[in-house]
Amino acid sequence: MLRSIRPALRTISALFGMALLAACAGRIGNGKSGLCDNAGYLAARKIARARTEVTICGTVTRVRAARRTRSGLHLWFYVRVAPHVNARVIADESVLGPLLVRVGDKAEVQGRFFRDRDGFDGIDWTHRVSGTHSSWSTPGFVVINGIEYR
Repeated sequence: MLRSIRPALRTISALFGMALLAACAGRIGNGKSGLCDNAGYLAARKIARARTEVTICGTVTRVRAARRTRSGLHLWFYVRVAPHVNARVIADESVLGPLLVRVGDKAEVQGRFFRDRDGFDGIDWTHRVSGTHSSWSTPGFVVINGIEYR
């Protein structure tokens, strides 16, 4: 009788685990802040809701060379937030300092969702607001492999 119960218990356990994962879909608790919400980023992207605070977690899939812009030195990297969906992150190294980011790193990013005139979107304002930038009051951050940049 015990042998006939074990497969049923394994099936119930697996179903329970899948139900828990489904209940947590979109919310990822493994980030440093515990605020990861990839589903929130995808929703902002779908409706093009610019200037929305987002927090994502995922694996770095691409890193581009830093570029100097009017507002300082910016590093661009991409984080996988869903199958076949990468979020473009623009991090201000003039404020955060040099970021050590490589493909395959684990990243958590909080900032502002944007969509530019060319239709490209991503996350900017990933640094702590110093008070000189009145257009965005929410402090952002970047965490790479557990190392926090603010």
